[in-house]
Order: sequence, then C-alpha cells, then structure tokens
Amino acid sequence: MRKIEVEDLKLADIILTQAPTMKSKFIRNSIDSNFSHSILYIGGSMVIESIGDGGVVERTLDTAISGTNAAFVFRYRGLTIEQMDMISRYGKHFLGRPYDLDGAIGSAADTNFARKVGFFLPETLNAANRDDLQNRMWAEASFYCSELVALAYQTAGVPLTRGNSNEYGNSLASTHPGEIEKSHKLSCIGYLKLEKK
Repeated sequence: MRKIEVEDLKLADIILTQAPTMKSKFIRNSIDSNFSHSILYIGGSMVIESIGDGGVVERTLDTAISGTNAAFVFRYRGLTIEQMDMISRYGKHFLGRPYDLDGAIGSAADTNFARKVGFFLPETLNAANRDDLQNRMWAEASFYCSELVALAYQTAGVPLTRGNSNEYGNSLASTHPGEIEKSHKLSCIGYLKLEKK
C-alpha cells in the first residue's frame, strides 16, 4: 500500500479512519471493520464529515485526521466530473445538520456483534432495530459519518452498497464504515496516515 499526499486526492474521495481510542476500537469490533469513521473529500484540502460534537461540518483534512492513527483513501473509479460535483454539493447542502447518534447505533443492528448481544439482551437489539428503522424513514434529518457519504453517492446515481429505497425507508441510511471499506465498487488507493502500533 502506498503513501499518498493531499495532491493525489480527487473530489469525492472517501477517507476511512481509525483512532487509538476505546470508542474507535468498539466501533471497529462491532462492525467487523478496520475503520470507525468516514469522511468525504471536497477538494482544496477540505472535507465534510459528521461528528458527534458538531454534526455535519466542513473543515481541513489535517484537522479531520489529526486524532487518528490511520487514514486510508477509497475511490470510486470512473466518476464523472458532474457526479463528483453532485456528491460534494450534497455534503455541503447539509452543513449544520445534527449528528445522528441513533442512526449510528442502528447501523450496527444487522451485524454479527449485534446478533450476539441481542441473544443475551434482546431489548438492546430491538432498540437498535427501532433506531435503524427511524433513521431510514427520515434519512436526511440528521447524519452520522458513513450515512452522509453513502447518501451523497446515491444522489449522484452511484450507490456504494446494495441498499435501496422502499416502504421501510432508505437502507443506504444504515451504511457503516465497514460496508464502505468492503464495497466492491471502491478501490483503496493508499493511505494519508499510518502510525505504527
């Protein structure tokens, strides 16, 4: 895997990160992923992301990855300039929207971890499923990180996963970083940051 620089990034690249925190480790273990957070690159060394203490924000890439120990870049090859622009505009349109904690919790409702927890604590799994359904029905009221990224791509006509919209809402609103990491539609082009453990 090669080290890449900011100059190598393209509009609409996705940056997946992990941090050396218990919260990040819990998320990664819960969703069976190497990553716990998703960020959308919008050009000019700027990103849009949804964070717990600010909701949907625009900030510098350096600020966004400052507390991480790994930041990898994923690219949807073949995006047109128009699609890249639509993805970026979607993220900007929702600046200031609140963080979606219920949706973030609900996004893990269909993981092996949730099924194990649900076996012992069925009310916890039921609550996560309820949160997930509510998030699907009102997908754009608030956002968690990978939900914002997945819905931005869907708007441009290039969904990252096999989700869809139906009477149960938009299933792409339940996308977690692990699904983005494992999407066959994306290629990992390298890392911006990788600290040795």
